[in-house]
Amino acid sequence: MKKLKKLLKSRQSGMVLIYAMILLAVGSLVLVPLLVFMQSGMNAGEVVEDKVGQTYAADAGVEDAIWKIKNRDDIENMPKEEGDPPYPTYTIADVNGYSVEISISLINLDNGGTYQVLSDAGETRVDAIIDTVWIDYSYFLERVITSGSGIEYPEGNQPEIIPDDPSEPGYDENGPIYDFPSELWPTAEEMLAFYLMSVDTVEDLYDSGTLNVRSLSVPRTIGPLYRDGNLNFTNSGGGSEVYAQLTGTVLITGNMDMSPSKLHIDLNGQTIFVGGDIDNIGPGVTFNGSGCIIAVGDIDFQPHIDSGSSPDDFIFLMSIEGTTSLQPQNDFYGAIAGNVEVDLKPGSSITYIDPPEDGLNFPEGGEDIIWGIHTWQIEYKET
Repeated sequence: MKKLKKLLKSRQSGMVLIYAMILLAVGSLVLVPLLVFMQSGMNAGEVVEDKVGQTYAADAGVEDAIWKIKNRDDIENMPKEEGDPPYPTYTIADVNGYSVEISISLINLDNGGTYQVLSDAGETRVDAIIDTVWIDYSYFLERVITSGSGIEYPEGNQPEIIPDDPSEPGYDENGPIYDFPSELWPTAEEMLAFYLMSVDTVEDLYDSGTLNVRSLSVPRTIGPLYRDGNLNFTNSGGGSEVYAQLTGTVLITGNMDMSPSKLHIDLNGQTIFVGGDIDNIGPGVTFNGSGCIIAVGDIDFQPHIDSGSSPDDFIFLMSIEGTTSLQPQNDFYGAIAGNVEVDLKPGSSITYIDPPEDGLNFPEGGEDIIWGIHTWQIEYKET
């Protein structure tokens, strides 16, 4: 038995070395291609990451060009008429680590103008066609009430609407419409896009959910203001009435509440646009001046209308998708659009008057344009 074990051990002598050499040979055959494959994958990943970064940078150049086109009246050398040369090519030095070169050309005058934007970042080019959409909803300003589903009011409290009788002067031009066609109604997206043009979402950003009007510096002004979320207006810290004037668009993406007592707002031709509901504009709030109050959702409108300024001041009240509940504490002058519920104070009325001659902050045609990307494509330069 001992001799047999010794014989077996002697035959195993050197086998480990042989196995090691075999593994080393096989490993050398597999390892080199594997390393090459891994390196190729890493290189490909870097190329893809680089292309993505370049695409984002080039797209940022297109957005910058759109801003210039939107503000073309204030941008020197921006082409607007036939024969105008392209806007001088310009460079943004550092976008995601890339230098972006941008050119803007007017290629068509139809419908306000069509532009081609070429934005180059590294080996990536974005070729975008920027087109216009003219929006004109002035017909909403021409009727005392525009609704697709009629008007509701408490039993025994028939609201006085002027003009409402076909025998009244101006009835055909300014009387109410209770079956307005839905296809002519604006979308929330259209209206939001329009009012986004008049605020800067960075410079005009208000980062609190509460605005204490009394805390504003005198003379108190509000707007342009952009609030991404809900906003409540307050008047705390004093017992007297506080006055503020709108000096630009107030755009709130969430809900708005304006219910404190002794708050006086001069609309000053401006617009309050709310992406959600106007939960409450209470009887302690006084409005004067012409302007627009628009919400995507429901509107609860119960303010005091300054009798000293009416009937010269036109207020346009609009709910795009919800219901407008109207209960002002005085006569209302202007126009209303939306599904309407009216509960007027006895003896008060809704009376149509002409909008101000210098216009409102509302899409009435003319220069009221939404600029947007019509086509967008990526081109990669050969390297």
